[in-house]
Amino acid sequence: MDVCRDADVGVWMNDCRHILFYKRSDDAQKMDLNVVYRVHWLRVKAQKTQWIEELQCLQVEMESAVRYFRHQEQFWKEKHELIEP
Repeated sequence: MDVCRDADVGVWMNDCRHILFYKRSDDAQKMDLNVVYRVHWLRVKAQKTQWIEELQCLQVEMESAVRYFRHQEQFWKEKHELIEP
């Protein structure tokens, strides 16, 4: 599965195509490690995306907090000016 050509980041996936796993001494099975690596790679990519989204959310929250405190500053300055001529 190739999501937006994300798997084309390197040739290392092509090098890990097939490997032999022995169930018994005379019975060999091939397991496609490419699938295992792709699943792992996609999980790591999803985790990276989640961290990027988390960073963006934190930045928005910090900007909101700064705007809120600046608004409160202005609000109380106006109240102060009304009390003291």
